[in-house]
Amino acid sequence: MSALQFEAEMRSVRAELDELLEGASEAALREAGAEGTWSSADVLAHFAGYTRGVADLLRAERHAHPQAPPYNAPPGLGDDDFNAIVVRFWRERPIEDLLREEREAFEALVDEVNALPADSLSAQGRFSFANGRSLDSILPAQGYRHYRDHLPAIRRVLR
Repeated sequence: MSALQFEAEMRSVRAELDELLEGASEAALREAGAEGTWSSADVLAHFAGYTRGVADLLRAERHAHPQAPPYNAPPGLGDDDFNAIVVRFWRERPIEDLLREEREAFEALVDEVNALPADSLSAQGRFSFANGRSLDSILPAQGYRHYRDHLPAIRRVLR
């Protein structure tokens, strides 16, 4: 997978998400039941935390500072515990801030991937966080497939 292919897939899923969010009220976004007890806003918080996390891992590889909000999550947390912290963080903040952070996290991931040298995407072991795998083998699940996994839940609540 090239950076251009990754960006095309990401832009496609962004268009799907934006279509779902268009005109959605805060009440609709905060209505529980999209994913278990999570609301659509909680799913967006999950996207924001997860996507920003991947973008920040790529930033760290080039010794740049992370851009994630101050979730105050201890290192080494499992996914469920991290998700709980991120969702709780965003439940206490205005929906507009969440929507902005989710979009900025999305753009940050696309930008980080686009900034990589072309040969680094397929190089196994190039990125310490990838556990020996190539970035192009993990990016789909870390990016557009992750969004696509959760879009049906948002769609059920908002449409």
